[in-house]
Parts: sequence; C-alpha cells; structure tokens
Amino acid sequence: MKKVIYVHGLNSSSKIFNYIHSQLPEHDATFIDYDTFNSIQESYEFILSKIDTNESVNLIGHSLGGLICYLIHSRDNGVNVNKLVTLSSPFAGSEHARLLKWMYPGYRILNDLSPKSNIIKEICAEPTKKLKMLSLISINGGISLISEQNDGIVTIKSQQASPAKKKIDIKANHFEIVQDTKTIREIKKFMFPDYK
Repeated sequence: MKKVIYVHGLNSSSKIFNYIHSQLPEHDATFIDYDTFNSIQESYEFILSKIDTNESVNLIGHSLGGLICYLIHSRDNGVNVNKLVTLSSPFAGSEHARLLKWMYPGYRILNDLSPKSNIIKEICAEPTKKLKMLSLISINGGISLISEQNDGIVTIKSQQASPAKKKIDIKANHFEIVQDTKTIREIKKFMFPDYK
C-alpha cells in the first residue's frame, strides 16, 4: 500500500488535509504536526525523525510544509521519496517575512522565509538529483496588502519558483486549494496513476 506523509504549513495543523485524505484512493497516511515557529532546519530534522528510511514514501506539503517536504526529497538523507506534491508553497520566500522578522525577532521561521535567507537560497538552487514532483499553485484570493499577484498569503511568483517540472494553476486561494476538486484530481493523476 502506498505510504503518504502529510506536512501542514505555518500556524496550521494536519487537519487541513482531512478532505484531501478522504478523497484519495486507499493509502497508508501519516500526518505530522510540528512547531511551525521553529527554524525550517529544526522542523526538517523533526519531520525527518518521524520517517522510516526502510520504506518508500510519498509527500504532500501545504505552504511551508511543501518547502520542508522539498528539502526531504532533495537532500541526501537516506529517505526514499517516490513522489512529492506541494500546494501553495513559497519557494522564493516572502518579502513580508523579511519585514516582519524585525517586528517579531523570536519567530525564527520569519528569518528563514526571507527571500535572501540561506535556506531559501538552497531551495532555489538547481536540484542535484532528479525529483518526481508536482507543484499546485493557488492563483486566486489576492489581497492588496501584498503588492504582487498573490493567493492571499503567498505571491504567485514565489510559488512559481518551484523546481518542479510540472506546475499546475488552481483557481483557489491559499487555503481553498486543499478543498479544490482540481487539486484532488491532479494529486490522483500524479500520485495514483493506476487508480481508475
């Protein structure tokens, strides 16, 4: 049975995946909750510690969770990742995080999400191995507080910086994407291609 690990985004919980999980073909699901205000490296290490390196896994990550899943897939860490799906993930970071880190210096995650942080530079670098990856990009729900086109939280440009060869626009905002029927259809086609 296919093993799927779900990793949520900033200030969220694994409950955000309830609908996606219920709509996918039968699979062995693991939902990982973690402290999203830790650094990305700390969250990466915590989530990595929950993965059995003796089995092949598939990853689904929303927003920040997509970045962490990408690091698990792209780094040499002993984890055998079959496929990765990211939803609304800020691959090029967030200009707002760069500004907010000065107001909230205790939130290390804001420093990591700044566009020029070392972790974002690593994520934006050319991957050293072939990745089986799909990025779903939420393109609706923009707010005027963010000067560029955005989904209400993340700019479209940052999402499009994904190294995935396959990127699909979803007409939903940052949170609606996990409830969208096209999202479910695309995950099924990519992760469960033999399912009828």
